[in-house]
Amino acid sequence: MRFAFKLGDIETARVEFYRNPWVGTMRITADGRHVVFVDPTRLTTHFDFKWVKRYTFVVGQGERHEVTIEHERPVWMGGLKPNTYRVFVDGQMTEMHQGY
Repeated sequence: MRFAFKLGDIETARVEFYRNPWVGTMRITADGRHVVFVDPTRLTTHFDFKWVKRYTFVVGQGERHEVTIEHERPVWMGGLKPNTYRVFVDGQMTEMHQGY
């Protein structure tokens, strides 16, 4: 799954999300800077009973926004079904994606 979005009116920030479903690598960057990185060599990347994971971070210097990306996987056979990704900016859901 890969998606990107821009936010901000005066000071724009670009946030990119990437997740490889085969090895479990996940990366979130804001303006080219790594904000979140999930390492596929960690055991909790593949075996974790949290069905919804939330990644929260702040982007911008003058115009700051709190961004939360929720990653929800299906309970039954989660690796074989599409996952749901929700993007919240300043507490409001702005977009939703489904895929692997």
